[in-house]
Amino acid sequence: MPSKFVNVLVSLGVVTTVLVACQVIKPVDVLNAVATDSTYSLRKDISFGPLDRLKLDIYEPTEGANGETVIFIYGGAWRMGSKDDYEFVAQSLTEEGYTVVIPDYRLYPMVQYPAIIDDVALAIEFLKTENLGITSNTNEFILIGHSSGAHAAAMLTSKARYYRDDSTVKALIGISGPYDLPIELEEVADVFPNVENPDSVKPIRNITLSHPRTLLIHGTGDDRVDVLHSRRYYRALVANNVPATLELLKDVGHTDIMAGVATPLSFLNDTRSAILAFLDTQDQER
Repeated sequence: MPSKFVNVLVSLGVVTTVLVACQVIKPVDVLNAVATDSTYSLRKDISFGPLDRLKLDIYEPTEGANGETVIFIYGGAWRMGSKDDYEFVAQSLTEEGYTVVIPDYRLYPMVQYPAIIDDVALAIEFLKTENLGITSNTNEFILIGHSSGAHAAAMLTSKARYYRDDSTVKALIGISGPYDLPIELEEVADVFPNVENPDSVKPIRNITLSHPRTLLIHGTGDDRVDVLHSRRYYRALVANNVPATLELLKDVGHTDIMAGVATPLSFLNDTRSAILAFLDTQDQER
């Protein structure tokens, strides 16, 4: 975890890495520990496919529901991550009345592209077609993704392979995503092998006419995914007449940017306020 988040938690008297029964607590565990479950009711481990990994969690606000559904796609270089790590995201958004769905998906090396993104597409289709008794809208969704999850979200909204129905996704929020995917890097090439046309996996090259309105958030201190990715995607969206906003957070790093989503830590940076301002504008335009 970058030093800013660590220093803040130390100043608050919170230890980010401790040993309990010989296991290290992850930074996301700290983020989840500062969240409260009083803002939502949780339905956990709903299967949306035949494989063990294909499960999702649904967080519904306990009060003040606004009828909107957000799907959060976590990152982890396509290799790691779990829906269980992002309770703090769900808490932050259910507090504002949004229903939040967090799906798991298969990871490398179990699978490669396109299966990873296909799994998320399957979760979206499942939410649309199954009667799950969700009180919010399950015909239209807001996608939020971070890092490789932001790449997946952008692919799901920019590439015609996935985005066949322009009523499915009404808005996209991408956080620190590699939208101009550097497929020549070994880390990326392992996940995206035998791609004949590299542009086919770059959201900036696959923007459809029905691409939803978009918010891109990126920290200028990100040493994991260069801020140029968000700048290039933003320019491509504008060139294709897509309503788009780019929020650059000065000196914020790749992981710190997500720490700012947690309600009690929103003072760390403007991630949460940027998301809520964008969603509020979305609500006003309904």
